Order: sequence, then structure tokens, then C-alpha cells
Amino acid sequence: MGMPKKREGDDPLYTTPRYTTAQVAEILGIDQKSVQSAIARGTLKSELLSPRLRVVSPAAIDAYREQHLGQVGRPTRKKQRLTRKAKAATIAKPTGPGRPAERDARAGAASPTPTAGEEGPHAATDR
Repeated sequence: MGMPKKREGDDPLYTTPRYTTAQVAEILGIDQKSVQSAIARGTLKSELLSPRLRVVSPAAIDAYREQHLGQVGRPTRKKQRLTRKAKAATIAKPTGPGRPAERDARAGAASPTPTAGEEGPHAATDR
């Protein structure tokens, strides 16, 4: 039994340039731990050659540089701020076309209640 021969020639395993996490960290100018975290999150694509060796292609480095490098922290969510006029407009909006009695009651108009001479549906039980 001898040592296996090193493959050479047109095999893409040996002809495609790939970089270790330390080399990628140096290329991108960030810490090696940051590269490993990006690989773990899935934002930097890598290949596993052996249980302890991950390699990254130049295309994956370029994609990471364009999409993720230089962004710090979580992306911000812009809050929609209303001006005083917009707040007043949202408060003064009618609640809907199906509730005119409630709108009139809020506006200060008299609500449609039976008067003393009229009998309501529960007039006998009220006495």
C-alpha cells in the first residue's frame, strides 16, 4: 500500500482557486471569527473539504462583499411619523357608513330614543 497519487490536470478540485477562512479574513479585512460566523449564518457560502477545513470561492467572496460587508448591526425599520394635520385627519375620520347614529351621538346630536308619549319595545318591563 502506498500513498494515493495527487490528482492533477483538469480536475476542478485542484484548478479552481479557493481560500481558507484565514485567507478570506485577510482579503476582506475583517477578523477570522467574523468570517466563521458569516459561514455559520449562511451569508458567506463555503465548501467543506474535510471535517476541519472549509474553503471559500472567489465568487462567494465577491457576493459577500457586495451584499453584507460594511453593514453594522441590524437593519433599521423606519417608523412612520404623522404630522399634526395627519393625526387630526385620522382621528376625525368617520367610523364607517353603517353607523350614522353613533356618529351623530358623538357629534352632539340627539340620539333616536323614544319620548315619553311613545312606547318602546320594552316599555312594559321598564315600569
